[in-house]
Amino acid sequence: MISLSESVVIVVGVVRDCGGCLADEVLRLRQALHIARKVYFFLVESDSSDNTISVLKSMVDLVPDFAFASLGSLADTHPLRTERIALCRNVYLGQLTSDKRYAQCNYVLVADFDGVNRRITYQALETCWTRSDWDVCTANQDGPYYDIWALRH
Repeated sequence: MISLSESVVIVVGVVRDCGGCLADEVLRLRQALHIARKVYFFLVESDSSDNTISVLKSMVDLVPDFAFASLGSLADTHPLRTERIALCRNVYLGQLTSDKRYAQCNYVLVADFDGVNRRITYQALETCWTRSDWDVCTANQDGPYYDIWALRH
């Protein structure tokens, strides 16, 4: 297992209508990963009706190695929310394998960006590296996880 301080991490996620908390979530995760050798962000947006896209655009200038893709409105062609989430997830999975920048990544951190990460800290993330016998670490929070569907492959 590669320590966090020696690691290149990519943070990925699907976003929709989270303009009010998106910047805080990204900056909080970036701070929690401050010890990593390098941190990338790649988020995929669709179907937002608030200022999410403008916040994403501003994050490109504010956060080093931040990128995003907007798929526009998918609701007409994919009325099920779960289908839209899966489509967006598949876009970031495709980026992980096709974009040469991400070939050096040691860890992929999948996160929600809708205000649920308020308690994420470096100390909380660091606990993932206290053991070396895992392939995936999920639902890193107190209490039950509210969106288990998002963890399905």
